[in-house]
Amino acid sequence: MELEPELTVPITQPLTVAVLGGGTMATAVATVVARGGGRVRVWARNPTQAGWVVEDVVDGAPQSVGQVTAAASLREAVKAAQVVVPAVPWGPALAQVVNPVLDLLDGKVVVDVGNPYEMTALGPKLAMVVPGGSAAALLAEALPAGAAQLHCFTQVRADKLNRPVPGDEIVLPYVIDGEDAAPKVLKPFLDLVEATGWLPTRIGGLDQSALIEEGGPWAAARGEAGQGLLTRPEAMERGLLS
Repeated sequence: MELEPELTVPITQPLTVAVLGGGTMATAVATVVARGGGRVRVWARNPTQAGWVVEDVVDGAPQSVGQVTAAASLREAVKAAQVVVPAVPWGPALAQVVNPVLDLLDGKVVVDVGNPYEMTALGPKLAMVVPGGSAAALLAEALPAGAAQLHCFTQVRADKLNRPVPGDEIVLPYVIDGEDAAPKVLKPFLDLVEATGWLPTRIGGLDQSALIEEGGPWAAARGEAGQGLLTRPEAMERGLLS
């Protein structure tokens, strides 16, 4: 009989999520987690930015005072968490954050929020060439076999992640690989997200990642709640769900 991998951090309530980054996506995802009742450990290269994220999250989720804190180091943040969210730009920046903590990721869920944007002189734009066919492929290549990769929050802009409210049931399409690596972590995290008004809905494995990324049909679709924000009936009407 195959045994479940031993978790590096015991599962406790609430779930502890490490959010790595100091920008708008880091703030948005951390706010979702805080609204859902999770603990958040924020790390950014610039400690001042990490502090700003903490302040903004508490402003958006006042009930989370004391549950959202800045971590002193990258490894401290990751080691203390069951879920890790590298909320940094796709490409070299992602590798620079993930590679130093690969040895800490076994038994954890890594939430991949990346879209295939590249920096140009005029600012970010969708990459013309995406190795592996999707942004998710970059992280998949790096992660250890003992980590689960959950790809989501990619069909909407960061400033829309906290638009759903409990009862809205806005579909959050996700794809996943390695779910058997962290079976005791995945469901509590999805339950936490669902508590904020999202309806997590699996649409396949990582080979379907491009469907939910910028440039794909989920990001292009517009529901009554806004761009990329669809209820299940709206998604079915558009042929995105059956």
